[in-house]
Amino acid sequence: MRTVFSDTNFLNLARYLSGWTLRMRRRRARACGQWRAALPALPAPRRAELATQALLDLQRHVFCDLEELDVRRIEAAASLCPHIFGAPALTADSGAVGPLSRQLLALVDAVQPATPVELYALRSDCIHGNIVLTFQRKNEFCKIISSTCEKTHHELSKHDLNVYVYKTLFRAYFLRKMTQNVSDGSHAHDARCDVLLNDSHFKEQFCTLLYEYAVIRTLFDYYAFWPHYETIVQTKQQLDALLNDILNDITIETKDAIYSCLTTSLTKEGFYWPFARKLFDIKFDEVTSKVKDELSKEPETSNASPENSEMEPNNELDYTLDDEDDACENLENTPVESTSAEKHTEPTFEQHLEAKLKSFKSDSKSNKKSAKGNKSVLDVSDTVFDGTTKYADEVQWEQVIGLPTFEEVITNNAYYLNLQAEARYSSDESLRFLARSRVTLRSMLVVLLRNGDALLRELAREGWEPSRPRAFISYYVNHTDRKSFMLCGRSLVGAPWEHAMSTAALLDYLGELVAREGPALDSMYWDFVNIVLSSLMDSLAQTASRWECTNVATLLRAATGLLARVEACLRALRGQAGCAELLQEWDDIFYPEINKHLLKLLLLVLRSTAAPVTASSAASLGSLVRAATLMRWHAAHAGRPLARCAADAAGALAGVRHPAYKYLAFRTLQLLAHELLQADAEALNKWAAADDERRPRPALCCALLGDALDELQQLADAALADVTLGESVCELVPFSDSHSATLGYMLLAAAALGQSSLARGDLRQVVAERFRERKYADGLVWCALRLLPADVAAYAFKGGAPLGAERLQCFHRLPALDVLERVHGGVVGALACYVLTETLRGPGAAGARGWCGVAPALAEGGLRRLVAAAVTPELVRAQLRQLQDHAHKLQDARITVLRNRAEVRCVLATDGAELELSLALAADHPLTPPAVSTPPKTPPFVNNSLNIFLASQNGSVLAALEMWTKVVKSRLQSSPRCYVCYSRLHVGNWSLPKTKCQQCRNKFHSTCLVRTLRPTAACTPAPGA
Repeated sequence: MRTVFSDTNFLNLARYLSGWTLRMRRRRARACGQWRAALPALPAPRRAELATQALLDLQRHVFCDLEELDVRRIEAAASLCPHIFGAPALTADSGAVGPLSRQLLALVDAVQPATPVELYALRSDCIHGNIVLTFQRKNEFCKIISSTCEKTHHELSKHDLNVYVYKTLFRAYFLRKMTQNVSDGSHAHDARCDVLLNDSHFKEQFCTLLYEYAVIRTLFDYYAFWPHYETIVQTKQQLDALLNDILNDITIETKDAIYSCLTTSLTKEGFYWPFARKLFDIKFDEVTSKVKDELSKEPETSNASPENSEMEPNNELDYTLDDEDDACENLENTPVESTSAEKHTEPTFEQHLEAKLKSFKSDSKSNKKSAKGNKSVLDVSDTVFDGTTKYADEVQWEQVIGLPTFEEVITNNAYYLNLQAEARYSSDESLRFLARSRVTLRSMLVVLLRNGDALLRELAREGWEPSRPRAFISYYVNHTDRKSFMLCGRSLVGAPWEHAMSTAALLDYLGELVAREGPALDSMYWDFVNIVLSSLMDSLAQTASRWECTNVATLLRAATGLLARVEACLRALRGQAGCAELLQEWDDIFYPEINKHLLKLLLLVLRSTAAPVTASSAASLGSLVRAATLMRWHAAHAGRPLARCAADAAGALAGVRHPAYKYLAFRTLQLLAHELLQADAEALNKWAAADDERRPRPALCCALLGDALDELQQLADAALADVTLGESVCELVPFSDSHSATLGYMLLAAAALGQSSLARGDLRQVVAERFRERKYADGLVWCALRLLPADVAAYAFKGGAPLGAERLQCFHRLPALDVLERVHGGVVGALACYVLTETLRGPGAAGARGWCGVAPALAEGGLRRLVAAAVTPELVRAQLRQLQDHAHKLQDARITVLRNRAEVRCVLATDGAELELSLALAADHPLTPPAVSTPPKTPPFVNNSLNIFLASQNGSVLAALEMWTKVVKSRLQSSPRCYVCYSRLHVGNWSLPKTKCQQCRNKFHSTCLVRTLRPTAACTPAPGA
């Protein structure tokens, strides 16, 4: 009996099969083939309804859970699209999949974040000087940034980012799965990527993907402070791999078509089209060079496309098609005739550079046309440009800016976005500087033309040369509205956002100018740079309470960048002839003022460590962290007691704070180190000079760090309670409480150890005594060993592979504490390596030696193995280098250094004799004290106190030899001469005169007395002598 199904029932069954296919974890391709085979049984309207429903199910499946990034779910959904569309191998006619593709991607694009992610990327690029927004005042993003530039703005939410990421990754995987070449020997399969990407729809989608990639790239560069930054990192890694795979399959002709489409897209709304085009150009060059390198190594290769080795190597899903699936899917497709590609001759570097400049110039011409045809997007305030003036016609704009007329100089915004894309991603320093100078000049013109044509008049009179900005100097000197020109010497409250952007652009340009032309600049240019920098720092100090706002963060970032370049240039000029006046002006006039303003900003921020971190505040924190290394403490300028500042910094390290605040607190403690030691030394001197012996020792500033160390040591021990030394490795979750505690502990320990290494004299002994009493070394070594990176721990406790040179550097150099760098456990691990070395180098060496002596066998063996490989060589080199540099200070001593044996020999010539001493540093120095040896029959007073000094006080080799020479000389000078041989030391046994005469009370060498004299009544040795 034949059963008849209605269309509705069959449609419901097919829909169920479609949903079941999405939920399958394996064999999805076969299920899709079965679903596709059911389509011919349905009428055409029902087939369209089923396809639409399948696409809706696919979209819901992709966005069903946005809590965490699930790359496998996105890839699995995208891998079904070729089978749903019935296109495993496309012909030249790709229109069959166009409608379904448009429908699917429209559904995907319909899911939008509450706030566009591009807004946050644009704000970050503005803060860091990549995009100068002195135009497009009617753009919605510009309005939002401008209206919130003096407020603490809202930050990107995890949900909004995940929506954007899911859309972007699905588009990327969709394009990769649809365009992936299938290597079966047929030309149709090999040309599949080129066929689709030459279709207008797929080409536009690929351009949209590149635009989204440019946005993700900006977030990747500047959102390392964000707690969910790992999502951005993972997204960028996936996009890089997918784009590389797609670009690896296209030809030069397809690349040119995409590049042309991107150039046309410059007229569209959006700031990142020039950046997308530049990134596309860079990535295509990278892929091409990689392929050429592989071909040069392997001249005979297959025509098959490379496998997607970078994508999900551990993916458990099975998307392999079997023969039945191929037979079912290939019914509607025909092969494509192959075409032979033209052979291109590899251009030289000069030809490549010339072609690039011509291409850039031709692109600018197309941008001029697009700017005229899209005034709604490329908008400028009507008050900026009101016809031409008599001065505008006197300027050669083609030479100055690269545009023919003054009207285009003001209105062609796309041209400047293109310049800024070049300035950001170009590897050519000259091209970057030229682009920066043109963007700066145009931004100043746009801002200042609202107040008159004075700058235009100076430009016509002085001309313009990027390396000699005389027009800016003339305007600054001859006109009274300097505050509006550079926002100098005034509060930034109420200052227009456009003024802040143009001022930041000028500071960035001056920084580039100093870096390139600094030594060759005349005094008037240096005066202009120094005055502008000092005045703007004054403005920032007046608005210090708004350090979290976008306008202050932008200017602070630009000002500190200029300061760093000025300091670097002046440092290189010191000692050169003709630079004394410039250096004196900087040291006596400009730097003290700049330093004063920076100190005010730094200490204010240090008291606000509980504030949440945004893109703006992160930029301010990063600027101050970098500037702290250029600052000097000045109590009068700081306006805050030294001890209180140190307590604020220690409190920021001890509390649960964002890593950016901890980096700033650490740099602050480094800044205060010399002043804290000086204050402690003065307090000790006053206490020692007092007559009252019962007066207690004064409280020292170093005790402030000690109390915080005790607190953090307890928190770190609790956080690492589950880490078994030698068996498990600590894996810290970024931004967690455990990460905050261990990061603060390592940073505070590094600051305390660095400060103690600067102590001298009695203060050094006090610091060493405090380390012993509080047992700081025990806690530091125990905690550092548990925080070691995985490869270091494997080498130390499991006999793993030897450590590389880069890893060995971690033991002797601080990691880069950059707010823009990724926050991860590796920073804490690198700090642990550094702290371990500094503990053994400084006052904690004796405590570490004692801890190692009573530690379990596994811990002791691992520590000795690690120290011998990573710590001892550098410490021994430093000891021997110090000895060689100061050996001339040891009078009457002859020093011999045996570097290969890590041994030192000292021969002291005194009283007509030569005394020899040898010091050998152990292979695991300083865990094993240096071995002290002397030749046979050497007097015991020569080395009886030296072992104690080296073992208990961690004395250096130089200090040990200084002490030894003083002790020996003092002992010999206090000893009487033998009146027989008239020497203090006997030439035979190196003994001192000890035999005392009862009558004359003189002392003699016993050997001399026995051999030369007989006992008489006048000279009789004392009993027992």
